[in-house]
Amino acid sequence: MAAFVRFVFTIMIVGMAVNLAIVLLANARSQRRQDREYTRQKEALGRLAGEISGHGRRADAVVEAQNVNSLNHAVETTLLVRQYRSTGTSQSRPLPVVRIVIPGDQLQAGGLMLEFGRMFALDAEEYAPLRDTQWVFFGMFCGASEEAPAAPGVADERFTFLRRDEVPELVRLDPEVPQASYFERKLWAYLWGLMPEMPRNAKYPWVPADPGRGLKATWLKPATITVRPAHTYTAYVSLAGIITLEEDVPGKSGLLDEMVKEGAKLEP
Repeated sequence: MAAFVRFVFTIMIVGMAVNLAIVLLANARSQRRQDREYTRQKEALGRLAGEISGHGRRADAVVEAQNVNSLNHAVETTLLVRQYRSTGTSQSRPLPVVRIVIPGDQLQAGGLMLEFGRMFALDAEEYAPLRDTQWVFFGMFCGASEEAPAAPGVADERFTFLRRDEVPELVRLDPEVPQASYFERKLWAYLWGLMPEMPRNAKYPWVPADPGRGLKATWLKPATITVRPAHTYTAYVSLAGIITLEEDVPGKSGLLDEMVKEGAKLEP
């Protein structure tokens, strides 16, 4: 009887050891996969930084509809806005069109510039590819009279392209994948943590008094333009930190028809 008990006990111990070995082996393989993916994401960050650093950004806007009062003054304007993953003046690699509604006819475009110094992220070497690079973003498109977010920290889907604690669509490492990776979420949590909210009474351009850990974030002075039906507009953010918003030559490159066609696919 004692021998049988010892046999059963031995079988149990061996089974536990085998199960533990299988779990440890699976964990080791999973960790190796995670390490390889993390390395791949870091390399992708380096390529992205090299691609967009030192280049401005472009966005296009078209007037989809406009409501006017009895005096023919615009009461409300609906616009379609699109950014591009490509840099400079290129219109390749377009992002999806978004629809915004503003009061009146005064469109305003704001933005953000990030300058990564040599001392950036000394406590996070995985973000070293960003050192000595400069990125510019559009932060908002809204009505000039609106209480628009003064900084990317306020989530408002009407017109905010930069939402705090989220990975900007413009700089996704793999735009074909619906969800941002762990590496991307961790990176942008780190970046947002270095950028304080802009006070409501601050004047543009606004830079925090104490730039955090080698990152200088500048909220840029917005540009404003009067928009009209059947017209298209181009916005630029330059490396000098200047936002421009200009009316295009009528019929320019079929942009109006193209974006209105894309806008028809959006939900009302």
